[in-house]
Amino acid sequence: MKLTELLAIYGACLSTVVFFWNLVRSRPRFKVKVLVASDKEDPTRFAGAHILVQNVSTTVVHIFRISVLYPYMERTLLFKEITPLDRIKHRIKYVLRYRRLPLNSGWMSVRLQDYGVEDGCPIVLEPGKIHQVLFPRDAFKEMPYFGRLRRVIRVVAEDRFWGNSVCSNILEVPIFKDTVPVTVNT
Repeated sequence: MKLTELLAIYGACLSTVVFFWNLVRSRPRFKVKVLVASDKEDPTRFAGAHILVQNVSTTVVHIFRISVLYPYMERTLLFKEITPLDRIKHRIKYVLRYRRLPLNSGWMSVRLQDYGVEDGCPIVLEPGKIHQVLFPRDAFKEMPYFGRLRRVIRVVAEDRFWGNSVCSNILEVPIFKDTVPVTVNT
């Protein structure tokens, strides 16, 4: 092979890699985190869940909904007396019907507006910006079936145009103590 043919092959490979790199980078991506929020007056007291939605891409992200998920039913209760083969068939039918994996089956989804929490959605997040929402502890008390199985939540934010729906980490919600604040030993 001549030098010009090697350079042509190198250029074609390099341009293909750059094309796919730009394609991946142009898609909007964002992260969702949920943290324990403490009270301003008493930092040892649980004030709610602090929700952070961060745009980590180089393009604008259009968030149109933020929801809270919490378990209301064990996934094993759905298939308790079913054989493993039937369980696999059911999951395949679920994927074909809803076109997604059954990762959140057994979790209840609630909108923040249902509990009087203003989430600011729809919102346009510029690259590198963060949107913050406080889900107060009083809203946890109003949620039906919350804490029946486990006292955990996840937060989901959804992108309007790309159809991305991103789940946060699982947050263990502390037990509420209205009269006595939680003490921390140091």
